[in-house]
Amino acid sequence: MLACNPFGATEAIMHVHGFTLPMLATLVRAGLATAQSETGKAIAVGHIRITDAGRRWLENATNRNRHERPTSPSRDFAAIQPGMS
Repeated sequence: MLACNPFGATEAIMHVHGFTLPMLATLVRAGLATAQSETGKAIAVGHIRITDAGRRWLENATNRNRHERPTSPSRDFAAIQPGMS
């Protein structure tokens, strides 16, 4: 989702698509995404953007999945989270 938009997505949009705050934090800590807070007149909006490392990971995962049986996104996501399997 982040790879499709050069401007990233708001935290609210990511949440609507099933991403939790802990998931987003893990992506940022892993260096696959960046988070930026922007303050407007009435509200603060957080934007999440994919990093170059995130694009490389996504490309490798896409190429890997072409040659293997597809895995669930949660399994791939769990692979980058410490302590999860």
